[in-house]
Amino acid sequence: MIFNIPSKDDVKDLLSQILNQQKLTYSDLVNLITKTRLLIEGENLRNEYQTLNFYCDWCLHTVISRSAKGYKILEQIADIFLDDARVDKKTHTNTRMCEVVSLKELRQEFISLYTQYGIPVFLFTDKQRWKGFCGMLLKELMHKPIEFQPMSKMSKEAKKIYDSIMNKTKGTNLAPCKFVISGDINHGVFWNVTLISKPNVLVSGPLLFTETDKDFSSGDQGTHA
Repeated sequence: MIFNIPSKDDVKDLLSQILNQQKLTYSDLVNLITKTRLLIEGENLRNEYQTLNFYCDWCLHTVISRSAKGYKILEQIADIFLDDARVDKKTHTNTRMCEVVSLKELRQEFISLYTQYGIPVFLFTDKQRWKGFCGMLLKELMHKPIEFQPMSKMSKEAKKIYDSIMNKTKGTNLAPCKFVISGDINHGVFWNVTLISKPNVLVSGPLLFTETDKDFSSGDQGTHA
C-alpha cells in the first residue's frame, strides 16, 4: 500500500484551513498537531522547535519514555523538589511545576514556526482562544505519562540525564520517575509526580494557566533563537 505524503504547501494550506475556522474541535486539534509534526519533520526543524516537537510526540503517543526532552522535564521536577526541601530557600513550587509544562514556550514556538511559513497565528496571540486551545490540548495529554524506560533500553543521552537526576537526589528520596496530567477540564487539571522511592504515593498540585495579559500584548509575535 502506498501512502501519499503531503507536500509542504499542502501542509501549510491544511493548517491554514484548520486555523481559519471559528471554533476548533478535538478532531481539528489532533489534525493540527499531526500536520505541524509533518512540517517540522519535513523541514528538519526538530532542534529549532524542541518544545513544539515534543508536544506533537506527546499528543500522538500513549507513553513518553524514550524522549530526552521528557527526561529533562523529570530532571526539572527533581530540581524543583530539591529546592523546596531546602529550609533556607523559599520557592513557589506549584508555579514552577506549572512552568515545567512549558505552555508559554509552546505558544511562542507555534507563533515562530507558523509566522515563518505564512500560517495564521491569531489562535496563539489571543488569550481566550489560546486558553481554549490549551484546555483541549491538556485533555488530550491526560493519562499519557512521561516516564523512564528500563535502564537496559535507555539511549546514551537518556542515561546521562537519568544519572544526573539520581546523583543530585542521592540521599533525599526525591527522584521522580513519572509525570502525568490528570483531572477534568471543567473541575480542575492536576500535575502528578511519582517518586522512585515511593511508587504508591503521588505528589500532586493544580495545573494553572500562568500567562498574563502582558504576555498577549499586541506586539507579541513570538521569539525564537
